[in-house]
Amino acid sequence: MRLRPKYRMELMKQTKESMFEEYSSYNNVETFIKQFQERVYETDNETNWHGWTDNFVIAYTSENKIDVSKTLANMKDNDLIRIAIDLGLPVPTVLPSFPTFNRLLTAEENGMSFAQDILRPNVNTKIEKS
Repeated sequence: MRLRPKYRMELMKQTKESMFEEYSSYNNVETFIKQFQERVYETDNETNWHGWTDNFVIAYTSENKIDVSKTLANMKDNDLIRIAIDLGLPVPTVLPSFPTFNRLLTAEENGMSFAQDILRPNVNTKIEKS
């Protein structure tokens, strides 16, 4: 699942505002966010790399304070949603995301014949059934 960008941006804004309302200082907000940071063991079969990484990176400003906006932007959707829920923000049970459509063929639709029926009006050449 991938959140729609507009919804994600709004959720990041609400989450940031809510954290500062609740915890008021950069140190307290950083401590709160670190509660959601986890070490995970990852493997990349293509490069043969494996090792421990964090599920998200905490970004800092030049004053060595947490950059909450960048930190939230670096998170995966599920981590952002977990923080929002913990703060008591309203998160819908059906999240606005990009849908994935799948279509199963019925018994009457025999593989290629289904594609031929869709494509035939758009193709000048005749497709032979095998």
